[in-house]
Amino acid sequence: MGWPHGGGEYAEETYGEVTVLVGARRVAYPYANSLLVRGADATLLVNPSLSLVHGAPPPDVVLVSHAHEDHMAGLGGYDVPVHDHDADLSPLRSREVMVAGFGYPPEEADAADRMLHDDFCVTGRPDAVGFTDGTVFDLGGHTVTMVHLPGHTPGHSGFLIEPDGFFFEFWRGLAEFAEVVERREAALLAFLAEPRTVPEIADHRLVYRPHVSGPHVDPVERHTATHHLAA
Repeated sequence: MGWPHGGGEYAEETYGEVTVLVGARRVAYPYANSLLVRGADATLLVNPSLSLVHGAPPPDVVLVSHAHEDHMAGLGGYDVPVHDHDADLSPLRSREVMVAGFGYPPEEADAADRMLHDDFCVTGRPDAVGFTDGTVFDLGGHTVTMVHLPGHTPGHSGFLIEPDGFFFEFWRGLAEFAEVVERREAALLAFLAEPRTVPEIADHRLVYRPHVSGPHVDPVERHTATHHLAA
């Protein structure tokens, strides 16, 4: 795949003591946004993305919303405590567990492992510590509260930052994502004007654009097609 590693390739959008580190290429995969929250006593970083590799503000603690490569590529640059929801700890701690959880065919597992290591700098964080729904990190004058939002992954979580009320941004993003799901549903129904198999739907692409390649593409497309058909 050969994604270029980051190196300070992000823009900053500041909302009080909350700074969004906007990922490169308008946050198109493999890049993602990160979040920096400053309190009087500590600074917290959420989701160190590929854009932060080789250069980012130093935090005292790192949180990961879910154990996917584009939201944890920068972890190797931080020798600070790392936390994730209990349900996502195993893949965060071990790249091998992460690959197994993606459901790649056996012949593609090695390629997937190389991609995670070479393109996303994923080495695993065996020192990572779990949190549960409602866990609060007190930074001094600002708190970050964990909100468990399972679905995307078993441990996927959001973060409510107070007194800023910054969680509001999530709802805007959720509405946009709902529109994406509806568009995929319409595209699938149009494609099913004739009988199709799951492999045919996967080849048609509901998620990725035709030019995107990699060992992750077919499993994700088949998984998405299966869930849409079940719904």
